Amino acid sequence: MRVALTQFEAAFVAAVPALGVVEVTTVTVPELDGFELLSGAERDEVFLAVEYGIRQLQAVQAEMITVARHGTSIYSDGHRTLPAWVRAVLNSRPGRAKHLADVATMLAEMPVTADLHRQGLLGDDQLWQLTRLHANPRARPQLPASDRLLAQMACDLRYSDFVRACQRWLGYADPDGEHHDHASAVNERSVTTRRLGHRGELILRTDALTLEAIVEILNAHAEGEFLTDVETNKQRYGDDADMNPLPRTAAQRRADAAITIFFKAQSTLNAASLQLVVNLLTTAHDLTTFIHDAYNTGTTPTPTDHDTTWIDDDSNTADVPNGDRDDDDDDSTFIPDEEEGDEDVTDIIGDVGGDEET
Repeated sequence: MRVALTQFEAAFVAAVPALGVVEVTTVTVPELDGFELLSGAERDEVFLAVEYGIRQLQAVQAEMITVARHGTSIYSDGHRTLPAWVRAVLNSRPGRAKHLADVATMLAEMPVTADLHRQGLLGDDQLWQLTRLHANPRARPQLPASDRLLAQMACDLRYSDFVRACQRWLGYADPDGEHHDHASAVNERSVTTRRLGHRGELILRTDALTLEAIVEILNAHAEGEFLTDVETNKQRYGDDADMNPLPRTAAQRRADAAITIFFKAQSTLNAASLQLVVNLLTTAHDLTTFIHDAYNTGTTPTPTDHDTTWIDDDSNTADVPNGDRDDDDDDSTFIPDEEEGDEDVTDIIGDVGGDEET
């Protein structure tokens, strides 16, 4: 397998421009029969060698695009722009053609980065980050001075760390850019809704700070939906709940959480639609004392929408029609008649000395 690898590496000879003629060496693909037998570092080395070869050819391709940019042949063929020529030749989508042209432009202005790319040490993801910096008109003039620094970080750092390094570099290179970009994002905020048959889409565009706050609220509601699913599984499967999947996926729970947020907000628009629930925790003794004091002192209006029952201090009861209460009778206490299906009120009033919570 090592022999095949050596032949493979040797096959990637850079395109050699000579007298206007470009000679491209045919690539010999290594046999894969022995690759499945490799493991560990040797397997990774072989796989990475293929990636290095691809990057080297991409570096040659970028240099070809730069040469074509400064020439006239592509325009003589009727292509209006460089990306249009790349798209036509490669039969690619417009986005990829523009990306290849932008990478070539960036590499032409950053020789250290271009040299490392030619060696296969820089991948397309790192080049994409550098191309984003190059696309910023306020940061572009400062890129050549940081060519060596950024190229070295692109080689040494993990991709996620390199992304943060590029963001920090941009913050120093364009200190007003973040404020400008934030203001632009705020001004361009929008909400779009689309109905696609039986499906619907809601697209919100806003600034990053507002999005961060919205995501925090959404995650809190999604966590509530997750706990609901966990409890549902416990009730459904008992001790085997952990062995069964939750009824909803994470994406479905987030969608339900967003819908819940909207419906909660809708209820605040109409005060009449609000339903307040008040839970009072007290003892039977305190409740009896409160009812006795309230109605005997006349601080609470007497209900008149149903028949009433009176209980005097001797626990004697009497039915009194609506509105027939004698307010001068200080020795009696008003309670409503027991509705059908309700608890017997006298059961609560009678247990004056109890301490049970109701």
